[in-house]
Amino acid sequence: MQRCLKYVATRAPIAVSEVEEQFSRDTTNFLINSHLLVRSGMNYVIYWDIFRDYLVDGRVPYIPWARTFQRGPTSAIKALHTLSEIAPVTSAELAPALGLKERPCVNLLGDLVALQLVDRVEGDLYKPAAHLRTLEPLNIAQHVQGQFRRHVVVREMTDRLERGRPFTLETWDDLFSTAQPGTSNFSPRTVRQYAMTLRSWLLFAGLLQETGRQYLRPSGNVAALGILKPRNVGHGSFLGTATPKALCQLLTILNKSNECIPRYELEYKGFRNAVVDAFALKLVVGTAQTGVRLSETFTNVETLIHNAKRAVLEQRTIQLIGSLMATGHTDWSQAGEQVRQSLGANWKATSTTRYIGGLRRYYRWANERGSRRKH
Repeated sequence: MQRCLKYVATRAPIAVSEVEEQFSRDTTNFLINSHLLVRSGMNYVIYWDIFRDYLVDGRVPYIPWARTFQRGPTSAIKALHTLSEIAPVTSAELAPALGLKERPCVNLLGDLVALQLVDRVEGDLYKPAAHLRTLEPLNIAQHVQGQFRRHVVVREMTDRLERGRPFTLETWDDLFSTAQPGTSNFSPRTVRQYAMTLRSWLLFAGLLQETGRQYLRPSGNVAALGILKPRNVGHGSFLGTATPKALCQLLTILNKSNECIPRYELEYKGFRNAVVDAFALKLVVGTAQTGVRLSETFTNVETLIHNAKRAVLEQRTIQLIGSLMATGHTDWSQAGEQVRQSLGANWKATSTTRYIGGLRRYYRWANERGSRRKH
């Protein structure tokens, strides 16, 4: 069989009669039925050009990867941990456990299968890949790092960008659009979304490093390898994406814990936005192993909450809301535009309405009368 394949590979396209003078009809029929050999008119060719090159050269050729990803590493880790508890399951069964509709869940599972983090078994059932030692983010990041090195965008980045030299988000978006096939068929919004998702994976995998508002190709080991960063909205400003109640619950849990709590565990419990708010308020810090802890612990919950309220009132966004409320402002759609312009943020109208609502809620909460006891 192998001799026949190599014979055709080195001579393709080659006449059927010439091949069948050297090899039996049973051999060629078997290879055709196995989709390794193809009859094209009166000639035989190898089914796949890359396989032909392998037969001729004796080595696996470099195959660039051009997949666009639907979800980032935080969603991936959450899905893996959920799967580990209930697998094997279908996408329809997994979706509600992740708080997703079935179609987005299918897309997420497609990403995980492509990254060899999830196995599809028995038809439509999914489970974490058997080869994964643990589901800790650091182990996952080390696993996917090699796969992303052959991605077309990473290859373009390697060719165009010098190690250690910062570049802007605009440079990244331009590089992505240049390297990623098919972007001309996408809307600008879709291209930005795919570029952002891939960027989050590369940061997670240690192939990109964030420095302030810029990025760079790291020169050595990256401390942020395996770190799951909360999604920043705006420019790292406090935007009140969670409710004050959720923030208080998160801070109370962290204050009771004697150890760092993995970020993915907190997000799995529904504290994703509260974690974002807590980071923006500088009430928590992240560790090298993706843990989250309070930046300062307190002897009682009352003092903890007072400290959180004080941190809220120090935020520029809250002070902008306070100044508007002090003037008796009632047109909050116009006020939202003023806040957006003041921050230099690029929010949609719906996002602006949501952020303004959240900030007003936090402003009222932080100004509620309560204990001023010091710790």
